[in-house]
Amino acid sequence: MKDLLFYRSHSTPNQVSLIDTTTDKHWTYSSLNDEVNKLSTILLQEGIRPMEKVGLFLDTSAQSILTIYALLRIGSLCVPISNKSSSEEISNFINTAKLNRLFWQTNSPKDPLDFGIPSTSLETLPPTSSINLSDISTSIPHESQLDDTCLLLFTSGTTGISPKIVPLTYRNLLSSSISSALRLKTDPNDIWILYLPLHHMGGLSPLFRSIISGTAIAAIDSPSPQNLQLCMQKYGITCLSTVPTLLTKLLNEQVDLSTLRILLLGGGPIPESLLAQCKSLSIPVHPTYGATEASSQITTATPSDLIKNPGTAGRPLNSLNLAIQNEQNQLVDEGECGEIIVSGPMVSKGYFSYDAHPSSKLSNHTFRTGDIGYVRDGFLWIMGRIDDLIITGGEKVYPAEIENLLLTHPAVSDVAVFSEPDDRWGSKIVAIVVKNSPTLSKEEIISFCQKKLSKYKIPKTIHFVDSIPRTVTGTFNSLTFTSNNK
Repeated sequence: MKDLLFYRSHSTPNQVSLIDTTTDKHWTYSSLNDEVNKLSTILLQEGIRPMEKVGLFLDTSAQSILTIYALLRIGSLCVPISNKSSSEEISNFINTAKLNRLFWQTNSPKDPLDFGIPSTSLETLPPTSSINLSDISTSIPHESQLDDTCLLLFTSGTTGISPKIVPLTYRNLLSSSISSALRLKTDPNDIWILYLPLHHMGGLSPLFRSIISGTAIAAIDSPSPQNLQLCMQKYGITCLSTVPTLLTKLLNEQVDLSTLRILLLGGGPIPESLLAQCKSLSIPVHPTYGATEASSQITTATPSDLIKNPGTAGRPLNSLNLAIQNEQNQLVDEGECGEIIVSGPMVSKGYFSYDAHPSSKLSNHTFRTGDIGYVRDGFLWIMGRIDDLIITGGEKVYPAEIENLLLTHPAVSDVAVFSEPDDRWGSKIVAIVVKNSPTLSKEEIISFCQKKLSKYKIPKTIHFVDSIPRTVTGTFNSLTFTSNNK
C-alpha cells in the first residue's frame, strides 16, 4: 500500500493540509505530497533506508511534520525522543531501540553527536527546491504493508535502564484515526493546531487523524499562550488537544478559545472547576482517556455526554473492546471497579524488545492498562492506577476519588493524592493542594472531605503548594514530591 498521505492527496488534492504559522505558508494535500516526495528523495540520498530506526529530536514546526511524513514514505521507523530527556535516558533509548541514526534541529538542547551513532541536522539537508518532481517517479520504490511498524514510541512513564517502547503499525494508526474522526465528527473545514510535543502520542495523532478527515494542521514552532492566541485569531483554529495543566494556563492568560469546535482534553484528572469554567466560556471540552499502547484515545466523551454523566471519561471508541476485570481476571458486574482491559486493531501487538519473552501486560493486541475504573451504561469512569492504590488500616483507597472530590471545591485549582509509610496505619493519605483563595485552610479541606468521604479516606496530611510538578501530559509522580521536601 502507499501511505495515507498519498491517497488523501489524490482524493482531495486542493484541500489545505498544512499551515506553517511562522511563515504563513500553506500546503494543499497535493503540494504537501509533492514536498514529501522531494524530502523523501533527499533522505534516500542521505542514506536512509526502509526499516531503519531513526531517532528524532523535533519541535512542533512544519519542518518536523514534513520529516515524519517523509520518513514514513521511505518506510523508515520514526522514533521521537523528548528534548527534555537526560543524556543518560537518551543513551538508554538509543541502546534499547537499537537506533540506526538521529535527526535533530539546531534548537536541540543536547548534542546528538555525543551518542555514538550517525547524526544529521535537518538544517544541513539540501533544500527541497533542488529536487525535480519529474525525477522522483522511481526513486521511492518502497510500499508499506498495513501491519508494518512505522512508529516506536517511549511510554510517558518511561524512565530508568529498560524503557518501554511501543511499536505502532499503519493498521493501528488507521483504526485509531478513523474511530477518533467518527467520535469527534471532524470535517475538512477543521484546522487542528499542534500544541503537544511530537514525542507523545497526543501530539502525533493529529498528523494521522487530519489525513483521515481531510482537515488542516497548523504548525506552531514555539507553543505558548501568546503564540496560540495569535494563531486562534489569524486562522480560526477549530481543534486543539491539550492537558488540564496547560489548559488552565491558557485560561489564566485569557487566551480566546471561542473559535474552537473541539477541545480534546486528557492526560490526567480534570478539575470540575475547570470544566465549569470552560462551560461558562462555551468551550466544547471532550474529555478523553488514552494510552500510547492504544494509539491514543481509548474513550472520549462529548459535551452532551458530560451533562448526563458528569465525571465520565466517555464511551470506548469504535473498533475497540473494553472490559473491566477483577484480580482473578474475571469480568465484574456493571458499576463494579476493576482493571481496565482494552483490545482491538488500534492496540499495539506488544512492546518492542529483542527479548523472546513477551510482556503479559501488552500482547496480541490486548492491553492491561493498570488503571482502575468502572463502566455504567456504556460510559467509563477512572478511579486511578493499580500501583497508586492505597491500603490504609486494611482499607482500599483510590487517590483519584479524593482528588476528584477536592477538585470540586471552589478554592482548589489543583491537587494530587498519594501515600506515605505510617507506623499506625501502614500507609497514610497525603494531599498536596494548589489553592486559588488565600483563606483556604487545612481544617476547611478536612471538613469538606468529612461531608463526602468515609473517615479512612480523609487525608492525614495536607500541604499547600504553588504548583504541582507534572509531566507535559499531566502525570504526577509522587516519588518527585514527598512530605520531606516541605
